[in-house]
Amino acid sequence: MDSSNLPNSEKKEASSIDRYSEIYHNSPISLFILDIDSNILEMNKSAYNLLEIEENYFITKPFVRYIVNESLETYIFFLSRISDDGQKSSCEIKVRSEKGNILDVFLAGNIFKYSIDKKQFIISAIDITKVKEEMLEYNKNCSLLNSIMNSIPDLISFKDSENRFLGCNKAFSELLGVEINDLIGKSENEFFTDKEMSSYNELEKSILSEGKPKRTIELVSYPNGKQIYLDTLTSLFYNPDGNQLGTISISRDFTTHFQIEDKLRISEERLQIALDAAYLSLWDYFVETNTIVIDQRMCKILGINKDTYSLNFDDFLLLIPKNEREVVKNELKNHIDDVIPYFETEHRVLSRNDTWKWVNSRGKIIIRDENNRPVRITGITFDISEKKLIEQIKANKFIINKYPFDFYKFIEQQIRFIARNILNINTELIFNLPQNLPAKLIADKEKLQQILLSVLRFYSAYIEEGEILVYLISNQLDNDKINLEFRIISPDSKLKVEELSNLMEKPQFQDSLIAKKYQNFELPINIVNVIAESMGSKIGYSLINQAINLFFTIQFPVDNDNPISLKEYSYSRDKTILIVDDCRTNIDFMLSILNQYFDNIETSYNGIECLKKIESVTSRSKQYDLIIIDSKMPYMDAKKVIQIIRNDLKLLNQKFLIMLSPEEFAYYKSLSNNEFEFIIEKPIIHTKLLEIIHSIIN
Repeated sequence: MDSSNLPNSEKKEASSIDRYSEIYHNSPISLFILDIDSNILEMNKSAYNLLEIEENYFITKPFVRYIVNESLETYIFFLSRISDDGQKSSCEIKVRSEKGNILDVFLAGNIFKYSIDKKQFIISAIDITKVKEEMLEYNKNCSLLNSIMNSIPDLISFKDSENRFLGCNKAFSELLGVEINDLIGKSENEFFTDKEMSSYNELEKSILSEGKPKRTIELVSYPNGKQIYLDTLTSLFYNPDGNQLGTISISRDFTTHFQIEDKLRISEERLQIALDAAYLSLWDYFVETNTIVIDQRMCKILGINKDTYSLNFDDFLLLIPKNEREVVKNELKNHIDDVIPYFETEHRVLSRNDTWKWVNSRGKIIIRDENNRPVRITGITFDISEKKLIEQIKANKFIINKYPFDFYKFIEQQIRFIARNILNINTELIFNLPQNLPAKLIADKEKLQQILLSVLRFYSAYIEEGEILVYLISNQLDNDKINLEFRIISPDSKLKVEELSNLMEKPQFQDSLIAKKYQNFELPINIVNVIAESMGSKIGYSLINQAINLFFTIQFPVDNDNPISLKEYSYSRDKTILIVDDCRTNIDFMLSILNQYFDNIETSYNGIECLKKIESVTSRSKQYDLIIIDSKMPYMDAKKVIQIIRNDLKLLNQKFLIMLSPEEFAYYKSLSNNEFEFIIEKPIIHTKLLEIIHSIIN
């Protein structure tokens, strides 16, 4: 249309018509204008392309000419709705192009009046052939996926981020007792108990927040009453665009596995009961790797604080005296070479606390490879230290071996061993050492250890909870001799004088061994007394404030020829130290040590008192040089106290020394990033305490 000579209003109208005409003809959607008889009056470029008609070749034809027979009914109904109801309508039909190609087409139409008395249809058509093919392929894939999922016996389920089911496989729906279609959109809340749901919800939250898969093994109760152990792996799943959709869980029935494990566990428990009843330890030697795995009882013999332990067999042999080691190696070799049906040896073994134990070991090859080479040797070991000791006593061959040893190191080893292996978790040991102890003594270290450990084990058996105080009192006789008195007392002991008196009666040895009530280093108190007598001492007892005080005194030569120089520490006496501990005895013990080096030592018996003291000090613009604090206290533990001091009081550079139980100490030592800068293991050893304080404040 040439609009150059038209008035402005008409020019605008013409321009608008031109614009809409341009949109109509160039629309990517195929557009048809039909008369009331469904004849094509007009169509755009896309429509020509759809029907594969050349644009310059158009003759008015009925639209139905292009519709395949199977779609005619659908098309007629579509037109009737538009014509009769005057409503917009749509449908899917198949059309045949001029070139004979069959297409899937989506129609949408409406009626409009071209003039007052003329009605026409405007129809849009979209080629959905490719989409239909893709949908068909998708459905085919979905069907295949569903077939695969439903053939898997494992339980598979999908959930959205709101914990609603998106789908599952047949195994899951059958166990839940719900059809798959009925499950979709429902929450687990409808099927499981509140307790189980709490566990599920926490798991879902952690996976959704962290984005990491998680594995759980738990007993699950289903609505049908069935209980099964499920091994479940839950992870996130995403759409093709990488957007998170929810979680997928794959669960495997582990019930049979657990039943087998339970049977094995019962069998192992029965074996362990039999071994415990006979005081036997069990071990396995794996020849190919040259490793030996030992059980808890053997760990105790070796002084290892573990339930099981693996070590190189060559390293284990080094724990045996050299002359006895060769006998063990030869006996083992003869068994491997089939010279003897099994091997049996008696030998000593060195414990970690530097004492020798006598053991009897028997073993046999139980697994060989296809070439008849030994793979695994299993055996038992019996602690016969008591047997050897009794044999010596009965034969009047009680041998005392005296040799020089580092007494400070010995005492420290015993304190640690007692705390870690003898005392129960609710008992606290306080070992009070004098400052004037000789560094090196000459004595039978093993016999001394037997007496000390056995007496402490015996005494601790009568304490459920509380404190055990060990006082070591030294009396220098001359330059070469010293009397050392060990006193053991506890206000919490339930030991009675009458009971102790009966137990202290001299042992009457029979031909057979005394009934075994003790383990490894432990000996009956009457036998321990025999050992003490052989060293020129005797275990005595007295009553102090209704508590039994056990004691023994032994005279030792002092090794002045090879003295050990103990490290001396010097401190600035004006340093201020605060000790925080609910155990008053322990505070008194540390005061007795630190008062020799510092003039300003304060004490507090709980975390609340501690904070009050710190606030008082800071109000004077001062600060403690060191706070020594117990990790566990009533009202407030050390962690909380330190948190308040750091965050609330803003004392960011305040130094702390944390006192930890043996269990806590082992845990914190194993951490790569310890939240506590300075720690010390209880019971406190004065030399160790002085060493650590020196490293902190100097």
